[in-house]
Amino acid sequence: MLHENPARVHHRARPDLRFLKRLDLFTKARHTVPDFAPLVESRYRTLLWFDAFGLALVTVAGTVKASDVGAPALVAIAMGAVTGVVGGILRDTLGHVPSVLLGHEIYVTASVLGACTYVGLTGVGAGRFAAMIAGFLVTFTVRGLAIKFGWSLPVFRETTKRERWKSERKDAARAGRRGSSPVTPPTNGSNQ
Repeated sequence: MLHENPARVHHRARPDLRFLKRLDLFTKARHTVPDFAPLVESRYRTLLWFDAFGLALVTVAGTVKASDVGAPALVAIAMGAVTGVVGGILRDTLGHVPSVLLGHEIYVTASVLGACTYVGLTGVGAGRFAAMIAGFLVTFTVRGLAIKFGWSLPVFRETTKRERWKSERKDAARAGRRGSSPVTPPTNGSNQ
């Protein structure tokens, strides 16, 4: 430090403000991202069709591989469906959207039907390639029809004990207004 030029020392002591230019560019870029959101949304249906293609392809590949190693039919179907569906789960995880398993979409059903088609056709003696094509087409067609027409399956939702307790209280309150109570009131532990 003693042998350095004083002008260089002074230059080193000044704060480096070049990062502000980068910050300004980042801020400008951040404000332009919402302009691209409609473009991504308009391509969502296309993405779903590519996903249907991938689901069909990977479902059949998983089913074929499980069958090749000698797995029973039920295990091959399960492995094909799991192999196909995991791709959709990864897509949803990376896209920060709720999992396809939690929605109403026909996704797992299409995968299972395609795997069943492959296993069924190979079981009755159809050629391997023909069974693969048929399994692919069944999976892709079922998923494609679900995308095109908005088909969905009902979702099972079990009520919790708390919700049942609330509904019992509401039923008792309604019955109380009518003059009869279907629910017996709790006792204090003493038999009178």
